[in-house]
Amino acid sequence: FKGSLSDFVRHRIGGLASLVAFYNAWAANRHVPAGFQLVTYEEMSADPKKVLLDVVAFLGWPERDPGFIDDIMKLGSFANMRNLEATNAFNNPRLRPPEDGDPESFKVRRGKVGGFIDYLSVDDLKYVDHYLRDNLDGFYTMYRKD
Repeated sequence: FKGSLSDFVRHRIGGLASLVAFYNAWAANRHVPAGFQLVTYEEMSADPKKVLLDVVAFLGWPERDPGFIDDIMKLGSFANMRNLEATNAFNNPRLRPPEDGDPESFKVRRGKVGGFIDYLSVDDLKYVDHYLRDNLDGFYTMYRKD
């Protein structure tokens, strides 16, 4: 994308409208799979162990040794994921670290809940809030400012 972040947010392909359409499709069709469990970044950040235990139970996986979830949490920790990306551990061009080393170019950037507000202008934030309020399915009430 060649435009500004503000332009991208408003772009019909890949921007907010595309993301909301994707989320709304999931909300409208959450009855289609045999089960559906929403997991949010905010929940994972607040209490990853609880969320992972809930997911394991949702999937009906057999009980594992108590260290199983702790091992998963270590592997999926922000610090470890950032290190894996920085060292090109997966030897995958899409997961390769940026050549210039710019921390804002990493896939794993800051791990900050709500960090998007540091990148968007006041007008962009108002646009996002209004768009979500008017277009996002009510299933996602946690993301709507009514």
